[in-house]
Amino acid sequence: MRRDEQRPKVAKIEAGSFAAVVRAYLASSKFDALGQSTKVNYRRYLELAERPDTLGAVRVGDLRPALVQAFLDGFADRLAAQRNAQTAIKSLEKWAIVRDFLPHAISTGTEAPGGTGGHVPWPDDLVELAERECRPHIARIVTLAANTGQRTSDLVKMRWSDL
Repeated sequence: MRRDEQRPKVAKIEAGSFAAVVRAYLASSKFDALGQSTKVNYRRYLELAERPDTLGAVRVGDLRPALVQAFLDGFADRLAAQRNAQTAIKSLEKWAIVRDFLPHAISTGTEAPGGTGGHVPWPDDLVELAERECRPHIARIVTLAANTGQRTSDLVKMRWSDL
């Protein structure tokens, strides 16, 4: 970096703010033990919540479900994102309450009507169509996916040695 270039300013995190709780959670062994894709997703939403113009500047004693719901409502046009943000905040809340980072629950009653992210089985007729019409190696992958419930992200990472 040249001397005449300015570095972006990092927001100062105030002790007792929600941003401080987010930072502590992101640095925790609990967060570190999560799967890589879970960490990426949680970090995305928690870093948004950490910003001073969202929830970050709110003192933990003042934080309540109505404020968290207002944050979640910012994702109303993206229901899956809304659900993911709620899940990340609930995970942080569960960790923070028992460690006295939060004095009370902050997500009780919040709503995120996005999908649950649960397994939705492939319809048999589509599986049969794919097995019949796809190239043989793709048909085998479809059969594996349909019969094991394996996540698409895991299937994509699989190698022949995994089979």
